[in-house]
Amino acid sequence: MRPLAILASLALSLVFAASALADTATCSSFGCSSVATSTTARPAGTLTYTPNTAFGGSYGVLTGVCRRPGGEFTIPQLDIYSSRNPSTKLQGVLWLFSDPPGTPIADNEAFVLTAADFAKVTGNPQGFSFWLTSTQDTGATNSGISLYGTYWHGRCAAASTSVSYAIQANNAYDALGAETLAVTLHALSTN
Repeated sequence: MRPLAILASLALSLVFAASALADTATCSSFGCSSVATSTTARPAGTLTYTPNTAFGGSYGVLTGVCRRPGGEFTIPQLDIYSSRNPSTKLQGVLWLFSDPPGTPIADNEAFVLTAADFAKVTGNPQGFSFWLTSTQDTGATNSGISLYGTYWHGRCAAASTSVSYAIQANNAYDALGAETLAVTLHALSTN
């Protein structure tokens, strides 16, 4: 091999090595970690939620969960935080979808997924049940819950690195005013 070709080959190898290091800087042997947060606001006109109805009436989006479109991920933890802390805490189900559902469910409308939308459920086919709590003193304005201890598997749609979500209220619930729920998904992208 000629000396110039050897130098060019070595330089190219160094570029690829530097690129690989940059790509794995936030990765480990378990995958690449990401944290995605989104909020859903409760419309001001809703007073008390009827059990098994939609909270907020819109689908949220958690962006950047997968490293590439159609990728897979593991969920080690989900966090749900409320801007309110009423005496009766929200009990609900967080539903994750690989692709945005096609049939919207309005705020405080019966939470019924169509067969086509249920086919898009990812992470847990029963959804993620939760019950907000607060150990703060009386008068605190926030409540929340972290779901962890089990690893769930999810997948992004073929053309996306994001997942959508919806929140189902399972109890007669009134936050006593406007409210925002923040959903945080901790993910390990596996491909």
